[in-house]
Amino acid sequence: MKISQFNMKNKSVRSFIQGGSLIVSLCCYSELISSTFSVTNPNDTGATGDGSLSAAIYQANQSGGGNIVFGVTGVNLGNNLYPVGYDGITGGNYTFNTNGTASTVTISGTSTYPAFSIISGIATISNMVIDSCKAQGGAGGSMLGGGGLGAGAALFINEFATAQITGITFSNNIAVGGQGNNDSGNGQVGEGGGGGGGFNGGRGGIG
Repeated sequence: MKISQFNMKNKSVRSFIQGGSLIVSLCCYSELISSTFSVTNPNDTGATGDGSLSAAIYQANQSGGGNIVFGVTGVNLGNNLYPVGYDGITGGNYTFNTNGTASTVTISGTSTYPAFSIISGIATISNMVIDSCKAQGGAGGSMLGGGGLGAGAALFINEFATAQITGITFSNNIAVGGQGNNDSGNGQVGEGGGGGGGFNGGRGGIG
């Protein structure tokens, strides 16, 4: 029997070659290797913005999870924040850390855009202020269509996802139902917009 030595992520693993077959001994051994992605840009305009929070989330999605570290004390959203656990990825662990640059990081939706959408996997978010985020439901279609639901201005959690939050402050976030359609052609009044939901409460749309 031949005994070989392999190094896996700085961990030594013994293997045995017997009868022409390679048997790797990993008895009761597992290690989660997490990649780190940095946020260095305080202005977020989407996944193509270098150093943006959306870009870090996009990169983590491609890796099936990761550790997202902030090098800034705040992020101003100029677009919807890129969803966590998207791009066909299912599962994965995500952490959002301040990296000692500040006691908290402020995520501002600038009264226009929603913040975190956890589509799949487990997201751990801590030491943040999520402020002035807005989820707007879509407008109703033709023939008296009601407006769509506005949900999850600060934090939307899909049914297949889990969010673990610690030390989070939610302020001035709002979810608004979409505008109902008014069909003026037949003189009928359109139905009301869909109701709002999500963190910090919501309000119904105006028909």
